[in-house]
Formats: sequence, structure tokens, C-alpha cells
Amino acid sequence: MSILEVKILSIPLLVLVYVTAGGLLLGYRPGRRLLIGVALLGSAGFVVREMLIIQHNGVYDRSFDYLLFRQIGDLVLGGRDAYDPAETLEQPNLYPPNAPPVWALFALPGPRPGYIMWLTLNLALGVGLGILAHKALAIPDEHKSGTALDTLEATILGLAVVLTPSIVMVFDLGQMAFLVTGCLIASLAAREASRPILAGLLFAVASVKPTMTIPFLPLFLRRRDLTFWVTLSVATLAFIAVASHGFEWLPRQIPNLAHSLAKAAGPGGINDIGFENKSHEAIIGFDHALYRFGLHDRDLIRWGQLGLVIVLGLTIAREIVVRDLPFPARLSLIAPYSLLFLYHRVHDAAILVIPMVYAAGRVRDVGHRARLPYALAGFACLGTMWLPGRLVKVFTPRSFEWGAIPGWAFRAGFLPWATWGLLVVIGALVLGERRSALCPSSGNEPSAPDIPGTHSA
Repeated sequence: MSILEVKILSIPLLVLVYVTAGGLLLGYRPGRRLLIGVALLGSAGFVVREMLIIQHNGVYDRSFDYLLFRQIGDLVLGGRDAYDPAETLEQPNLYPPNAPPVWALFALPGPRPGYIMWLTLNLALGVGLGILAHKALAIPDEHKSGTALDTLEATILGLAVVLTPSIVMVFDLGQMAFLVTGCLIASLAAREASRPILAGLLFAVASVKPTMTIPFLPLFLRRRDLTFWVTLSVATLAFIAVASHGFEWLPRQIPNLAHSLAKAAGPGGINDIGFENKSHEAIIGFDHALYRFGLHDRDLIRWGQLGLVIVLGLTIAREIVVRDLPFPARLSLIAPYSLLFLYHRVHDAAILVIPMVYAAGRVRDVGHRARLPYALAGFACLGTMWLPGRLVKVFTPRSFEWGAIPGWAFRAGFLPWATWGLLVVIGALVLGERRSALCPSSGNEPSAPDIPGTHSA
């Protein structure tokens, strides 16, 4: 069976999941039997779909990222420096010194068992992503969910996330987005379950991508979070010690890593924001958008990106502090901001499952004026992950032949698709919180209608 046939046969599954998810984002309450059916069919169909695609591609033929992780892990297991330029890797090691020991865990069983373990973990995290988000949105100290959704509904929204084009490629390419996203959300869920040691360990694993995790650290500033910080620090230092031969190699590893990062971000590099990068459309960030606005001075772009990240971060922080937003709202605002915090790619957008689940729940329990912004936030989360990558690849080179203004309008308005989507998510959530504060639900307003024929059993 070809990949095209698999994708065609999975269309009914996609329709089922997305129609149900769309109804949830609009505030509908499907019956429990329907929810159970969609959750079971969606989960099983998702796993089977990915296994068929991966089997067709071959275990190692396209799992480029996993191959790199295993190579780095093999170096650690062999007592060698994973940042030594003399080592032959699929590409230079661009991960911080706390990452190689994590990859070593998946290299330890050997190539095939390690890949099976990696794939199984990713598929499990994909199926359970919505459930993790539901648990992470708990209200501290009240032992109840911060969303009006139940776990079945959250599961379906999670499946809608993992089936988007930007996220589904994580599985057949062996990327690490789900390890980072899953461990980060699980760490937040452990925080709300008063399990700080587990939260610290999971956060340490997620910190193999620090640009993703750093924005979430302000959520761990309670006095009782001291155990979390100690655990996180000890685990991170232990990872670094293993990768740097007891810190002995660290003084040379840092410059080597900096050199590799600079080269990767340079013209034609894999992290290049310019058009010479064959996968430039997958990059998210203000620097990516500024380049498409026509600003090509790289130093100026870096300063511009830093300024915009700081301004947006301070704006969100002010909104959180001044309006004393509850924890679920804080978490849902930080999640999209974390994707604009320096370098990211579209597959990192799986973290948007948090604001998506939150927004769908808020649509149900706020006044009418606040429902539209929350619904918009939920759909914008999905829209961000439905990046029309093929259209970008086809029309980007052609846009330079359309004339100065039409070509510029296309590149500046359309190419930073994911960046604009994240700003819409943030803006809609802020508007929803403001409107719900001004016009809270009285509890007597009519609820959103049930889907006909799907009343709860």
C-alpha cells in the first residue's frame, strides 16, 4: 500500500476527528457514546496510519532526526565528545550539553530496539497529548480541572493536533518534538499534582530544547517549588557532567557548539531564515518574519527579534499580573509565546494543545461576548499547525517575478503564516480573558446547543 493510498483511506478518520474537534471549539456538547467512539477510532486510526507510513518509508530511510540522536548517544556511550568537530555525524550537534545523555538512553538498547522504543514513546505521547494538557490545566490547590472539558473531549482535541501536517511528520522523521512537548506538559501536570521531584526530572528532559522550556519557568516560583528547582538543577548538571567527561570537556564544547549554531543559522544552513534554506517555511519566529518584510541585515534582525520577544513577553507578564489571571490562563498564554521565544520550527507547535483545550473549555463557561475570542483562539491554534508548506515552496520563488509590491505583500503577509497564527492565539486569549472579566457568565445563560442526536447517555 502506497503512502498516497494510506492518506486517502485515512480521510474519513480526519473528517471524524476534525468535525468533532470543531464542534468542541464552538461549544457543542457531543454525547458520551459519540465521544468514546471518536476517541477510540481516532487513537487506533492514528497509530495504524503512522505505522503504515513508517513501514512504507523504511525504519531508517527517513528517520533522519532519530539517526542523529542515536549517533550522538553512541558517542556518549563510547566515552567520546559529541561536540568534537572531528566526529562524523549526519549533521553537527546543535543541542545543549544536557541533551546527549538523553539520546544515549535511546541508543543503549541498539539500533532497532532503540528505534522501536523511540517510536512507541512518541506514539503514546501523541495519543495522550490531550489528556496531559487536561491534567496540566488543573487549578492549583483546588484539585479540579481548569477547563470545562472532560478527558475524552481533551483526547479528541489532542488527536486533532497530532494529525495536522506540521505535527504528523514528527513520527516518520523521528523528530524530538513530542519528547520535549510531552515531558514539558507532563512536568506541568506533575506540578499540579504536588509531585515536584517528578516535575523537575521531566522538565530536565524537556530542557534538551531550552528555547521551549525557559518561558515556562516563571510558573514555578512558589515557595513549595524549591524541590522542583533543586531536582531540575541536579538532573541538568548530571546530564552535562556525563556529556562533558565530568565537566572536563565543557570549556571546548561551548565554543564548538556556538560555532555550529552560527554556521547552521548562516546562509544556506539548516536553521537559516533566508530563502537559501530549502526548509525555510518551517521556521517560526520574529526573525523569520522580519526577513520576509525585506530586512536582510542579520545583526539588525537579531536585535529586532530580541526586542520584539522582550516587548511581547513583558506585555503578557503585565496582563497576567495586573489582571491576576488564574493558572490555566497563564499557562495558555505562555504556551504560544514559547514558540516565538527565539528559534523554533512548526513541529514544536504541538504545545498549542494547551491553549486549544483551555479555549474549548472557556467557550462553555463564559458569557456570549467572550465566546467568540476563545473560539477564535482554538481555531487559530489548529490553523498555525496547518501551514500550507507546499504552497509556500511553489509560490515563494515565483513571488519574485510578480513585481515589487505584489511579491512583497505575499512574502510579508503569507510566508510568516505560523508567526501570525501565534499572535492571533495570544491576542484572542487576552481579549477573551478581558471580556469574561467584564461580562462573566451568570450561570443562567443558555449553554451551547448539543449536537442533534448525541445527547449524553
